[in-house]
Amino acid sequence: MMLISVSDDEEERVLRSLELMLAKETPNNFM
Repeated sequence: MMLISVSDDEEERVLRSLELMLAKETPNNFM
């Protein structure tokens, strides 16, 4: 994982989008 210098809002949005992508691939892990 690459560490990128971003604001908290940006980081939160990125983490959320990553979670959504993972949830689409493995929905059982998030239900």
